[in-house]
Amino acid sequence: MDSLKHELLLRQLADFGYPLISTTESDGKTVLLQMAASDESRIVEGFPIVLVNLLRRKQISLADIESIYKTIITLTVKKKFLWLCGITCELLRYIPEEPEIRKLLARFVGSHDSSLITRIHANFVDGAQINLGGMRVDSTRIETTFRNYVVSSLSQQKRSVEESLHEKRLRALNESLSTLFSDRQREIVLKLLNDQKLDKTEREYYSRVIKKRLRAIANDDLQSIAQSLLK
Repeated sequence: MDSLKHELLLRQLADFGYPLISTTESDGKTVLLQMAASDESRIVEGFPIVLVNLLRRKQISLADIESIYKTIITLTVKKKFLWLCGITCELLRYIPEEPEIRKLLARFVGSHDSSLITRIHANFVDGAQINLGGMRVDSTRIETTFRNYVVSSLSQQKRSVEESLHEKRLRALNESLSTLFSDRQREIVLKLLNDQKLDKTEREYYSRVIKKRLRAIANDDLQSIAQSLLK
């Protein structure tokens, strides 16, 4: 690969979740083809990352993968592309919420080499070097790269969503408490929720006023009526 194509490829990788340098608009099929043809290990190791991101974003299909495979003339690159798809299928076990993507890749790889996925799995279990058409890549290294770029990113996204939902629920709770209770009553309710002790006056007030209101709110019939009227 000449230096100009090499630099362009490096710039394109970031668009598909494997940023080695700055980004530019690019075509996923071209990027995958160039990555498979590359003789630089760090580019080849990023192939599963780019492929998974393309599939998750629905920017590439099984037909596209077949199309790339058919356009490859060089047998060594063709073999490398198939193996990299199989490796991606193996690494997808770290993303159990994407079973359809894994099935799609397994179907593609299996249609060209029925035992390849089994052989790749054995390589990863043994932590062995994988021969990709004359290029050797370390299975442990490619697995670590995938986990660092894809799995950790998905975990952060999941945490971000959970934190956002938690904040929304807290806001909704505070709004509801402000609607139903006075500031003093709300303060006592929050104290109880946070396992803080109430003084004698607060306990008496809670038993005499707040507890009755909470029982009314917890009444199933009242909740059904509220839900019915809010429809």
